[in-house]
Amino acid sequence: MWSLTLGAALANVGCSVSLVLVNKAVFSAGFNFPMSLTFLHFAFTVAFYRLLAACGAFEPRSLPHAEAFKVAGFGVGSIGFMNISLHLNSVGFYQITKLAIVPCTLLAQALLHDVHASRRVKLSLLLLLLGLGLGPL
Repeated sequence: MWSLTLGAALANVGCSVSLVLVNKAVFSAGFNFPMSLTFLHFAFTVAFYRLLAACGAFEPRSLPHAEAFKVAGFGVGSIGFMNISLHLNSVGFYQITKLAIVPCTLLAQALLHDVHASRRVKLSLLLLLLGLGLGPL
């Protein structure tokens, strides 16, 4: 079980890094429409997950429409703004800002939805922020 989890985590990191590098290459080649790229990402994701559901990989669940639109709006906004950041900045600066947004997200969840991170998450975040702070030195 541990090896499956490790394999999935490594695959996730590999796919994420590859996607960032491909997106940056697309922007560097002259494609100046980060929100259109965001649309393409989400269209592919929907199609892929529908295919997985049709193959029986998981049982789809639904949310109330108001909740689904809220989740979708935050998802598109988040990925859209990250794509805009990647379009305008270097990959390194993009990664730093992406990591720096994590504490802002946790704060917003705590203030707006009364959802609080565990002590382990907070300690991990502290290490992350220390690394971000030491990086420019």
